[in-house]
Amino acid sequence: MKLEKILLIFIALVLVVGLITSTQAARFQILQNSDKILLKSRQFIPNKGINISFFWFNKQHFLIQLENYPTEEGKEVLEKQGIKLLSYIPNKAWFVSLSGITPQQAIKIPDVKWIGDILPEDKISPHILNNELNPEVFDKQGNIYLTVYFYSDVDEKNSEKIIKKHKAKIINKIDSISAFTISLNKNLIKEFAQQDSVQWIEPLYLPIIKELDQSRPRIGADIVQAMPYNLNGSGINVM
Repeated sequence: MKLEKILLIFIALVLVVGLITSTQAARFQILQNSDKILLKSRQFIPNKGINISFFWFNKQHFLIQLENYPTEEGKEVLEKQGIKLLSYIPNKAWFVSLSGITPQQAIKIPDVKWIGDILPEDKISPHILNNELNPEVFDKQGNIYLTVYFYSDVDEKNSEKIIKKHKAKIINKIDSISAFTISLNKNLIKEFAQQDSVQWIEPLYLPIIKELDQSRPRIGADIVQAMPYNLNGSGINVM
């Protein structure tokens, strides 16, 4: 009898795993086919065309969406045409660096659907924007400890120049990811984010957020404990 119960539980678990896997695959397929750009600061579906500010000529880095996912060969073709793909953003979007062409010229390249500005708030961690910060991120003078990331095509000397321009103190360099840990006056964060070379700013010590209440939906516990599986532990004796 116990063997039958164990076998039934095993079969049920296999079915549940298959159900969860297929559900996740379906979600991924929907996401992959979506045209919604998913930034941490905003989510939107861009219309085909161009959406940049009047001061675009001071910038080299933009957000771009393509009609399709490019192959490695396709990326090389785009780079030869003046569009270097840097970091991927769901869906079918990238932070890019333009070289030798304007945004108006870039939008005319085949497979380029949309090009727009990267806003300062797109570069700042929500923990900072929402003031969700631990006391440990501040020094005795009230400056905030940050990790700042620069685009991979930005020269290190240029990065250091930007940091010093904002009277920030360099604590450490992370060469492998074009990043620095710095201390900066909190009131200057948005101004710092306006620099074209800056990709991302986050607190050095990320806050601890209570999310245990999200564990059941994330692992699918409610699914296996409901009908038809009813895997709630009833009738199971632990020897």
